Amino acid sequence: APTPEAYLDALDKLIADNRDVVRAVGECGLDYDRTHFCPADVQRRFFPLHFQLAAKHGLPMFLHDRNTGEDFASIMREHADVVARCGGVVHSFTGDVGELRALLKLGLYIGVNGCSLKTDENLRAVSEIPLDKLMLETDAPWCDIRPTHASFALRWPRPQAAGAKAAPAPKKGGKAPPPPPQPPQDPRSQKLGAFAAELLPPPLESVKPERYKPGCLVRGRNEPCCIADVFEVVYALRASEVEGPVQLADLVHATTERVFRLGANEQP
Repeated sequence: APTPEAYLDALDKLIADNRDVVRAVGECGLDYDRTHFCPADVQRRFFPLHFQLAAKHGLPMFLHDRNTGEDFASIMREHADVVARCGGVVHSFTGDVGELRALLKLGLYIGVNGCSLKTDENLRAVSEIPLDKLMLETDAPWCDIRPTHASFALRWPRPQAAGAKAAPAPKKGGKAPPPPPQPPQDPRSQKLGAFAAELLPPPLESVKPERYKPGCLVRGRNEPCCIADVFEVVYALRASEVEGPVQLADLVHATTERVFRLGANEQP
């Protein structure tokens, strides 16, 4: 097996040879819920090496922090100079308001997806992310918004997808099958209002993996197009702070381009 030093050298070369397309160093960080893959002490030993790559190539960091107590924040503080110069986003944020404030003090951006929106406590935290520090993601094929999540009630009700089969009629004396889940009508979900038809993509048919065909979603799998689901929930939470959903989308888009040096922010 290659040594850690050889692996780091390979990453260094990969970045140098593809500098026109590489936009960040990562995903890297700490995850104490997955120590069966890598013990916590090994994670703490090798996570700091990624800061060397970020500093050398002037790239932001795409960061992972799950159930790490103070360890993640401590390592970030030790490399505060790199974070200040290169930037970084903690993706798939699932913490509470206290954890959010600690990350913001480190100058980090916060990435939000369906897993960031599971509980009422999560929603309170997302409501406090400064709009200029907010980024949206899917983390597909995972982290979709599910009917059990607190955020499900904030989604705009979905019409039936074109091509979707109608539920079969019940047999005589039998019970009708339950309708597909629709978001409950939380008043905040109505804030998208007239913008829904304009901004949200048309609903797509969802099929089993073995029946996949182009233009369909794979049932049970999150997809990049589901970024719209995340956006509409975040807008429902933050509508009072912007002039409309387009302004929020523009703010998040501008932040994404700034952090990853895209568009007008691209560096030669």
